[in-house]
Amino acid sequence: MKQLQQILFISVVGMFFFSSYVSATAYVGGGINKSDYKDFGSNEHDNGYTLYAGYKVARLFAIEGGYRNFINSSSSSELDVNAWLVSGTVGLPITIFDIYARGGYAFFDTNLDSDTEFYYGVGAGVKLGPVRVALEYNQFDAKIVKNTYLLSAEFHF
Repeated sequence: MKQLQQILFISVVGMFFFSSYVSATAYVGGGINKSDYKDFGSNEHDNGYTLYAGYKVARLFAIEGGYRNFINSSSSSELDVNAWLVSGTVGLPITIFDIYARGGYAFFDTNLDSDTEFYYGVGAGVKLGPVRVALEYNQFDAKIVKNTYLLSAEFHF
């Protein structure tokens, strides 16, 4: 399964290098997220935030990197989970709306250990001028974090 995920990720990233650069644009964004996780065997959830920057290399493809705070030790849990994220997206624009799929890697840093895991997700957004608002679901293959719901806003240059 890991090998299939790596091949899928490399294929998506490879498409960026062979796609048209006609509609290339940069963007920055941020959002709030709700994460489901396992805390010593029990299922819990916590709120966090996400900051990211991306580059839309073609009308359908983008590359993104960012930082996500999943779990704060200031909440009811003793866990503190953050990750650096690198991903690619494939989207389908429909007038001002779009739907998209994401695949990438999360480089987790917790107060227990560090780990690198594959993640994927789907989302939908609406673009109003240079601003885009999106709702996204991500699934992680991590030991602690299982999934995240993200509400984000981004500004396109």
